Formats: sequence, structure tokens, C-alpha cells
Amino acid sequence: MSLIRIERVEDQVLPLAAEWDLGVVVNFPTANGILTGDIGIFYNILGSYITTPYQGALLFPLLHPAVSCVLSGMSTQAFADENCALGSIIENISELERRQFWDGIQAVGIGPCRSCGRCAPYTRGVLPGRS
Repeated sequence: MSLIRIERVEDQVLPLAAEWDLGVVVNFPTANGILTGDIGIFYNILGSYITTPYQGALLFPLLHPAVSCVLSGMSTQAFADENCALGSIIENISELERRQFWDGIQAVGIGPCRSCGRCAPYTRGVLPGRS
């Protein structure tokens, strides 16, 4: 979600993508480990479904209705298995739990882009005319 400044993603980019019926692909969903250090908000709401911070971090974008796909590292068989297991977790999460999850995320707030520069080569021409 870092093709543009993170604070614009939820309010501007995701609604616009939904309006234009565009797919949204999320890359680096765990923020290179930043989101996997503590289950925190993820566990408070999804604790009956998730067992690791990694699962919570991946569910964060996957549960957003405008997100089509999440690209995540699968450097080991264990990571691949854990990623694939999220499909059955998502199927069992109710609409109420999804809303509670996103309400909880909004209450905590989402920090700004870390400005790591990893997405820089790919941002040219994204949403032309919008800064």
C-alpha cells in the first residue's frame, strides 16, 4: 500500500479503486517485520482465528473489501503453508468481526509511510494528476 503516501490510501486510494472497479495489490504486507512484532489489535479481535503475529499482519490488508491480492514472502515451506491457511481463516470471519477489526485499526491509527524507497521505481505514473 505504499505506492503513495499511506495516510491517503484508506481515505482516497481504496475508495477510488472500488469506484473504478480496479484491483488493488498490496506488497510488503508485513512492513518487513514491523507489523509482525506484536499481535496487538489483530489479536484483540481475531484471536480466535490467528495464532501468530504474521497471520494478523496478512489479514490486515486481506480483510479490506477493496483489496484484491496480497503479495507476501514465501521463503520457506512453513511460510507458504501459513499463507495458504489464511484462506480458510478468511472464510470463517463474519462481517461483524470484519467491521470490528477495521474499527479497531482506525481507533489505533495507521502510521505514515516509512519512506524506505523500495517502491520508488514503481510509483511513476500512478494515478496521474494526483499527488
